Amino acid sequence: SLFMGLGPSALCQMANLGLNFGMYETLQARHLAGRKTQRTSFAVTLMHAVPTAVASSVAVYPLDLLRRQYQMGERRGAWDLIRSLGLRGCYRGLHFEILKVAPAISLNFWCYEMMRQVVLPATAGTSAIMVSR
Repeated sequence: SLFMGLGPSALCQMANLGLNFGMYETLQARHLAGRKTQRTSFAVTLMHAVPTAVASSVAVYPLDLLRRQYQMGERRGAWDLIRSLGLRGCYRGLHFEILKVAPAISLNFWCYEMMRQVVLPATAGTSAIMVSR
């Protein structure tokens, strides 16, 4: 019972992180295309992080629900979840998840951009966030 839900937990986290970073970097690359700067401002970082957080939460929420129910010993599989709750029921409570995740992911990506600035300084050509204009 210690490892109940380990599979869905690992799958959920891998999908969530993959979607988050994939979408965020895609939005950043599109925003930066044809510009002189390499990274973006705090406001632009937030504008890219919030839709990323919402989209990844919507995609991964049923897996997260399955993970939680596995850990509590309430479910045996994904089909059991869908059969008992229905597809719409798999997204019950998503709005609370988004209210929790959007600020957290935004802060995570802001820290990510700050660390990029430290690790990859402007002199290396991969640079930094513009803090002010």
